[in-house]
Amino acid sequence: MHVEDGNGPRVLLVEDSLDEGELLQMALTDQGFQVFHVVSAEEALSGLARLKRADLPDVIVFDLRLPGMGGAELCRALSEHPWWQAIPRVLMTGKPLAPYEESALGAAETFQKPLDVLALGSGLRRLAEHRSLPTVA
Repeated sequence: MHVEDGNGPRVLLVEDSLDEGELLQMALTDQGFQVFHVVSAEEALSGLARLKRADLPDVIVFDLRLPGMGGAELCRALSEHPWWQAIPRVLMTGKPLAPYEESALGAAETFQKPLDVLALGSGLRRLAEHRSLPTVA
């Protein structure tokens, strides 16, 4: 996995539907994001493991229902890695989640399908900008 160099926030999109993934990738790219699309949680973790810390995505967006390793398992794996745990996670789901489910998964935001891509883009931009702000010790 390689996230292209550029100026926009870097987004890792994990969507098992090729058609949906391509449409989201195009819509988010049109909004100024650098998007890398993978089709499984396993592929996402493998790609993240090959990246240097400075090349990690600013936000990870994924469907909660993925074949193989599902979204909940992906959340756990991200939480266990010291470099990945700080990357905001955005869930896409076709079913409403209770607030405690979002908290348990460590989701920064959840978007219901069918997606409003403009709202998704706004949320991703806000999370990416918040992540890039310097912290004061």
